[in-house]
Amino acid sequence: MSQTLEATFDGKVFRPTEAVELKPDTRVRLIVTDQSTADAFDEWQSLLTANEEDDCAAIQQALDEMDTGDHGTPWKDFDTEFRQKHQLPPRS
Repeated sequence: MSQTLEATFDGKVFRPTEAVELKPDTRVRLIVTDQSTADAFDEWQSLLTANEEDDCAAIQQALDEMDTGDHGTPWKDFDTEFRQKHQLPPRS
């Protein structure tokens, strides 16, 4: 049986982020790769349907902008603008 899954490493133990179909104490072989943001995005992008390509392009643009130092709109500014645009009351 072969299963690809993600896990986090706590310094001693790998902890899967999803259920693993193995009995306790089953020996396995691990191939560990550190998944960068770009790798994760590429993997996610490969799973998209054609209808989701616009979202993918917007996310890629945001990642590219982050790589050049643009970290986006501060939360307070975004929240204020969003609330005005959608006629929501300001935060109290």
